[in-house]
Amino acid sequence: MRVFVNYQTRDEPFVAQLIDRLLCEQLGESAVFRDTRSIEIGREWQTELWGSLSRCEVLLAIIGPKWDAPGPDGRRPYDNPDDFVRQEIAFCLGRNITVVPVLVGDKTERPLLRADHLPPDIAGLADRQYDRISSRRGEYDVQRVVDKVLTLLGVEARPEPVGRDGTVALVGIDRFDRTTTDDQRAAAVAEVRTAVERAALDARLDGCVIEDQLGGARVFVPATTSPVRVITRFADNLRTMLDHGGVHRVRLAVECGRLGGPGPDAADAAVRLLSQPVLDSILDQATKARVALVLSPAGYAAMVLDNPKWIDSSTYLPADDGRCWVHLPGYPAPPGLRKSPAPAEDAQPVASAAATSRSVVFNIRDSKVGDQYGGDRIEGGVHHHYGSR
Repeated sequence: MRVFVNYQTRDEPFVAQLIDRLLCEQLGESAVFRDTRSIEIGREWQTELWGSLSRCEVLLAIIGPKWDAPGPDGRRPYDNPDDFVRQEIAFCLGRNITVVPVLVGDKTERPLLRADHLPPDIAGLADRQYDRISSRRGEYDVQRVVDKVLTLLGVEARPEPVGRDGTVALVGIDRFDRTTTDDQRAAAVAEVRTAVERAALDARLDGCVIEDQLGGARVFVPATTSPVRVITRFADNLRTMLDHGGVHRVRLAVECGRLGGPGPDAADAAVRLLSQPVLDSILDQATKARVALVLSPAGYAAMVLDNPKWIDSSTYLPADDGRCWVHLPGYPAPPGLRKSPAPAEDAQPVASAAATSRSVVFNIRDSKVGDQYGGDRIEGGVHHHYGSR
């Protein structure tokens, strides 16, 4: 065991997950300990935890804005001598194991630690050289921290391909008016950011990166997690969070592909989806909708039509002459839209860029064409039907 990832579950768990994943890619899973991943079911967890801690060379203490926030009883987590985060840090400090504080957030969100504010057994944490991960450069900063840990361990990083495959979910707050003040905008963005973080955690989007963007947030989900989880559990969780605790409505654009590197960029495609004017009229009619999910034709074919067991395609309708597909979680269908008329018999099926790259053609004209459901897959001259007569 070389690296132990120490963090509060209520405080920036995504950073811990991402650091864990990147270190595992470089060192192997057996060399990195993170509680929920490393302890197998049925094992005696305290034995596993303390055994791994005693063998580690570096402890990374992930410290975000909520790390020292008082709980309902008014006590900070580490005021409790039995708090495991505190015990793990104290254990390593007492045995001269390298401890690296990783501060998450800018200086106003996450100030420097002060020794006189910490219990004596972890006061030395304030004297350790730290690194910082900002909300605006999260992915870059996380990679820098990982690179420094590898250097500390004397490990040469394995080269990575340019760009990363996965799913981009772009969340934008639906329209501010001219009377909205800067403070009101900032409060709205903070509210939505909290809802996005909680929704992603509950949807178990392991290893995702959440960054502030476009008056909302951008979530990058690695390709190890199915995009179906993003347009189902994450979208539904986000609606629930905003229903219960918020006053704002959001637009959610989801696109699969590569983030960065040569060729089409999934993040750029998501930005274009989020700015579709048709969403204005849809949300004006759907007054109780909290989330408007929009997909590209290729995304609709790959995520919705390819997964009839998990997704009811009838709740998605084409908009703007088929340039995008819209779904409102909690609604049977987006108001103001209708199914496209069946194409003429001599019309050619529309092939998406994603479909072409897989030598697969999707018919995205309609949810039902004749006796076939739209989106039938045509591969090697064989129809793969998703519906019946």
